[in-house]
Amino acid sequence: MISRLLRPGLFVGCLLSFFLNFATVRCTQKPIASITGLTLVTGGHAQPVQERYRDSTDDGSISENGNLKMIHSRQVPPQPWAVAAFVAATVGLMLSLFGFRGSLRLATVAGLVAVACLVVLRISVNDLPTLDLRSGGELLNMPREDRQFLNLFDVHWQPGYYLAAGLALLAAVTSAFGGVRTRVKKGWG
Repeated sequence: MISRLLRPGLFVGCLLSFFLNFATVRCTQKPIASITGLTLVTGGHAQPVQERYRDSTDDGSISENGNLKMIHSRQVPPQPWAVAAFVAATVGLMLSLFGFRGSLRLATVAGLVAVACLVVLRISVNDLPTLDLRSGGELLNMPREDRQFLNLFDVHWQPGYYLAAGLALLAAVTSAFGGVRTRVKKGWG
């Protein structure tokens, strides 16, 4: 009974963690903007970390001290790996709720796919220029002297990301364990 509630609960926890801060954009190790998992799934604007970054310019210029003021005024494009992880966790939730023959195996696969997609997301989006290339390369059209500052920026992954990956992995493991337990109870034949 507990395992029947645990599996969907883990998938729900994974999906809810997408509402948490997944990543922070930093300039020389100072946080500038935060991005939720849901923003990575649907696209949207990064939220400034400090109040002084809320006054942005629309021309995309970089201030003299190297802070990228236009970070939160630019659209963060949907990241395909984040979308795939969210969809896989949703499928895993549905499979764990509606038990039918083979649903535990499929829920295990869905959980593992969600974990794999989150790992690939982490590897593929590691700095601001990489994130921008996925949006059509707007920042690459900036003046040369402004582009030199882009190397000062990086993406730092936050606990919300690790929570989503961990819960997806736990959901996959509990689904796999539940599938093995079911087979043992019914017999291997």
